Amino acid sequence: MSVLYYGWDIGGAHLKVAVVDGAGVLQAVLQLPSPLWKGLPHLDEALNEAHARLPKGTASHAVTMTGELSDIFPDREQGVRTLISYFLSHYNANGVWFYAGSQGLIGADAAAQYGAAIASANWHASATFTATRCADGMLIDIGSTTTDILVLGQHEVRHQGYSDQERLKCGELLYSGVVRTPVMAVARWAPFCGEWQAMMAEHFASMADVHVVSGNLREYPEWAETADKSGRSRLDCGRRLGRMLGRDMAEGDWPRWRALAQFLAGVQTHAIRRSLERVLSRHDCLDTAPLIGAGVGRFIVVELARQLGRRYIDFGELMDGPGPLREMAAVCAPATALAQLLKGTSINSQCPPSQGRKDMGQSRFK
Repeated sequence: MSVLYYGWDIGGAHLKVAVVDGAGVLQAVLQLPSPLWKGLPHLDEALNEAHARLPKGTASHAVTMTGELSDIFPDREQGVRTLISYFLSHYNANGVWFYAGSQGLIGADAAAQYGAAIASANWHASATFTATRCADGMLIDIGSTTTDILVLGQHEVRHQGYSDQERLKCGELLYSGVVRTPVMAVARWAPFCGEWQAMMAEHFASMADVHVVSGNLREYPEWAETADKSGRSRLDCGRRLGRMLGRDMAEGDWPRWRALAQFLAGVQTHAIRRSLERVLSRHDCLDTAPLIGAGVGRFIVVELARQLGRRYIDFGELMDGPGPLREMAAVCAPATALAQLLKGTSINSQCPPSQGRKDMGQSRFK
């Protein structure tokens, strides 16, 4: 049987997994609902479904996560330990490693000692792999919930923060995504029918509704919940968006609702551009570096590249495999990157725990 390399990304809302063969060619990429805030059995269901759908063979597994932030856990350390335990209840520990950022892949027997490095390190996997393919650039991963802005220079990841707190502070992480983010978190006022209309501070609609109505997304993602747990059509999205203004859809024709959605999409794009330019301002050598887009919201990266006059590279272009799998690889960038890193690196399963290292930008995957 062929040797396969699995990369797993355990999120708070979704489980993502990518599989590559010994030549690095994509064999499968999946994204499955796994709403951890509703309970850990949802992760069991997603892992079982993934196992049933993925190709079989002699396999090694590498795992990264952000699900430790879920509010079912008292703190991140307990979240990491629990997710490690849950994953190992499905796969033999001898073939499983956990990603600890610049400290590499850690064997299952020692992983619990690396909680701070393992927590929310999926962005580091994406950037580390991309740096092996692109000497310089800005990797921007816009997902369903968050945006990562990552500097690549001379085939190295050059970041200022490592933890979520540090990355939020320095602008390398924004809690703004194109699916799950509530509209009220993006704007409080919007123009409608010639007036500035206050937006309701209620989760009546999400940014997926905005991007479907604006045309940025062809359809509401099937793996995402709607705010009202109802339909996913463009009209359903417009109806939810109308609630944000305290209105019904009959109070405006479709072009007005589309204009509203385009305004809100522009507000989100501008916020991401501000953070991008803030990060860029720290690196004088990146004047002409391309923007590399990943995530379901990488259409925003295409627009930013246009605005800034920079070349755009799609994360999927860095992969070998059929077109639909490259598309999903871009959506599930951390999982895909981790599968490639696992294939291409020697495993470090015995190194001692981190002693609070600050040089987290230097990767062992070179």
